[in-house]
Amino acid sequence: MMCLWNNCGKFSEEKEMDVSMSGGSTSPLNVEDEYNANLRTQSYLDLYKMVHPNRTRGQCQNQNNYQNQDQNPSPSPSQNIHLSPIASGFFRNLPHCVLNPSQDTLNGLKLSSILVEFFQTTMDACAACSVLLASLDKARQHHKHIRRLLLRLSEVAAGQLNNGPGQAVFAELERRVEVDNPLSSQSLSLFHSAHSRYHPLVFRLASAHRRKLCQARFIRVVKKVSILIIFKCIAKEIQRNERAEVQMDMAVKGAYIVERDFDTISRMVQRAYDEIEHGRDVVKMVLEERRRQLVREVAREVVEGEEELMEQLEELEEHVYLCMITINRSRRLVAQEIVGEDLR
Repeated sequence: MMCLWNNCGKFSEEKEMDVSMSGGSTSPLNVEDEYNANLRTQSYLDLYKMVHPNRTRGQCQNQNNYQNQDQNPSPSPSQNIHLSPIASGFFRNLPHCVLNPSQDTLNGLKLSSILVEFFQTTMDACAACSVLLASLDKARQHHKHIRRLLLRLSEVAAGQLNNGPGQAVFAELERRVEVDNPLSSQSLSLFHSAHSRYHPLVFRLASAHRRKLCQARFIRVVKKVSILIIFKCIAKEIQRNERAEVQMDMAVKGAYIVERDFDTISRMVQRAYDEIEHGRDVVKMVLEERRRQLVREVAREVVEGEEELMEQLEELEEHVYLCMITINRSRRLVAQEIVGEDLR
């Protein structure tokens, strides 16, 4: 489930989270509609074009039903599934292009230690998402190379399969399979590390938020029973505490939602990893037996399953984009509460 703010700048699951924390119940959200609507926001399209600048994504589905805040239709997420490879090193710079406000901007703000941790964790989460995007690109290319080599092998005559042309293709195929699965835990160690930091962060932010709420209740009581002179002395402290309480409220909700997003993405990564690993296993079987009939059967299986795998990878990519947008909004809304102005 992908939990996002709506276009008005509020959390779309704010009510759901408050209910879940209090043990109440509410009617379920239409998750598919919310997910599709978020794919059609200008923020999503801007991020997609940043990663795939030379591509268009097909025609809009249900143009009359789903429009972004600028009334610009979004292309269908199921079109053009065979994406071109991204230039090497592109994703390393992506967080610096996406993050708003930047860490340099935040360095000039007076922040509590828990908010320093919040902004550092969101920055690391954005970097982890960029690593995952790079791995998805590698996964597409990994599959494409294996598919190409299997098709070449399937066209080699039976007598030449283990010598000459066939032997060279087998050698190249073996080199490809020896490379780690692009979605392995080792390749995505930064993503898993960022994911593991969110649950304790949510706990610490929630504790800080509760402390601010208790302080706010106490100050309201003091306000009611204090004489006018005392109230004037504490008026500034009242305002400062109220702002801090709102900041903690926005931060804990933002961290909670990103943690949920990371949970979803982790499950999707595992499914995609298993699918790729299955393809690698059957290729290893081909490398062991080197029979022409088996080569053809495996090549046919890989070709037939390619579209489903590519759609799976693209859906995962979409969720990563949405997560990066959510991370960005959490940073911006908390920072706006700190400086008291819109940081768009």
